[in-house]
Amino acid sequence: NRSSDKKNPNFGSPLLCFETIYLPKKKVYCPPVNIRVLDHRAFGRKPLVGLHCIETLDKYRVSDQTLASFLPPLAPPKRETAPTDSSPSKDPAKGGDAPDAAPAAPAAAPAAPPADGKAAKGTTGKEVAVTVEKKKDEEKKKEDVEEKYDWWSKFYASLSGPEGGLKAGDYPKYYRDRLEVYPGPLEKVDGFDGLADFLDTFQLHRGKGSRDEDGGSKEVGVFKGAIKMYPLPEDGSEEPARIFAKAPSSSPVPVIVRVYIVQAIDLTPKDDSGKNDAYVIVQLGKKKVDSRDNYIPNELNPVFGCFFELEGTLPIDHQLKIQVKDYDLVSADDLIGQTVIDLENRYLTKHRGVIGIPDDYYTEGVNKWRDSQDPTEILTQMLERVGLPEADFSDAGEVRVGSKRFDLEGLIEDEDEADIAAGVPEAALAKQPLVAPPAEEKPKKKSLVKGLAAKAKASLLKSGRADDKQRKEKERKERARVAGYLGPEKERLALRALQGLQFIRPEFGLVPEHVETRPLFNPTRPNIEQGRLQMWVDMFVDPAKTGAPPPQIGRAV
Repeated sequence: NRSSDKKNPNFGSPLLCFETIYLPKKKVYCPPVNIRVLDHRAFGRKPLVGLHCIETLDKYRVSDQTLASFLPPLAPPKRETAPTDSSPSKDPAKGGDAPDAAPAAPAAAPAAPPADGKAAKGTTGKEVAVTVEKKKDEEKKKEDVEEKYDWWSKFYASLSGPEGGLKAGDYPKYYRDRLEVYPGPLEKVDGFDGLADFLDTFQLHRGKGSRDEDGGSKEVGVFKGAIKMYPLPEDGSEEPARIFAKAPSSSPVPVIVRVYIVQAIDLTPKDDSGKNDAYVIVQLGKKKVDSRDNYIPNELNPVFGCFFELEGTLPIDHQLKIQVKDYDLVSADDLIGQTVIDLENRYLTKHRGVIGIPDDYYTEGVNKWRDSQDPTEILTQMLERVGLPEADFSDAGEVRVGSKRFDLEGLIEDEDEADIAAGVPEAALAKQPLVAPPAEEKPKKKSLVKGLAAKAKASLLKSGRADDKQRKEKERKERARVAGYLGPEKERLALRALQGLQFIRPEFGLVPEHVETRPLFNPTRPNIEQGRLQMWVDMFVDPAKTGAPPPQIGRAV
């Protein structure tokens, strides 16, 4: 028992190791394991806080493959101390100034005309006017594009089915950027191990059974930890290395959490009219924010389009609770449903659940990189965690990570590997018969009618080619504009390597940029879905460095 438990509930010494324990070979005879949490009080009293019973230990046995694939989570990035001769920067997301950056070289500005109206020496007034007009036109085009294509265009273009295609409009198909729209919560996505690959969560109960006489839950809290069983070598050799030999620091970690609420789907009606006046409440620890003043009236599928920003400390504020309520003018607001997210698991997982990895690295525009760490920094940390050497960037526009190579298009496969992956037999690759060219056909005489029809067809093809040429020219200019938003090549290559990390270590696939669909439940009607909520969460581990401003999905709360 410590006086600082309210500030840091972690144990000072998180590693608790038992000596050799002999268990029966047959699993049916293995005894259960009880986790008991006691409260140390005055005069030696130790009342029971809660109990969790583990019936079987099969899932906690450690194999050689588990030892090879498991590594502890990385420590939070160290803060960079600002120079003493400069004023501290402010977070742009909170209305402050932009973070301090290295001063850029001043651009060559066009020579302005003197005050008397005469042009400067070496330039004419006409050249100055044309330059200023060009800058104004470029800025206006940029603003028009930003208004035409926003985050919602990207979201609807990522949806499958006719609904997404219709609402996406003419969002350019050559825009590479899409996001994953998961039909369920992120913890249920295959390949992410429930985001609980580092720690398990054990529900603590008091008394017998899981519910009391009134049907309420007897849960009194949770115990977060991990149990690993190592088989002893039969020949008496050295014991295997322990997974938690390098456990992360137990110190509290300050975080900034941004919660983006997109829309709700199929909410249970609470009003007599069969509709809802829905709004959202987000709670992190003791901090709570809501959108009650901007409720959506008479909707069962409200589109909220809002985001919330809160500050907290892990592991104290590890639960993020999101509620959807029905606004009532006279009576108390009705709870429609709620969902709870464990932020500590997202921070500790090897799949990097803090911020999703986007498709490409942009420094401007709708898809601007919003992570506080650049791809090269993330790649360095992940390779250290995986146990691979540093990435090798070449001048040929490639990066080598382990035995794999990546370019700006993604993974580079050798010709033999690509053919084998495509299903081409090796014998066919060794010797492929040549295909004889088709024989030349003799020209046939054309009638007058066929000649007129051919001319009309050629005319139509010519006009179609002209339209197609204009369209391609428009796409080319748009591609060039989008390419101007792309960041440095090295950062983009590092991002490709991060996206392809699963090709090197399949168990280390990273969470991509996404929107998750979380079911909503009401405590008065447990296990009965009350609707779904599409949303996502960004978590910045270093509050002094929160990345780019959030994407504009609606209004900020």
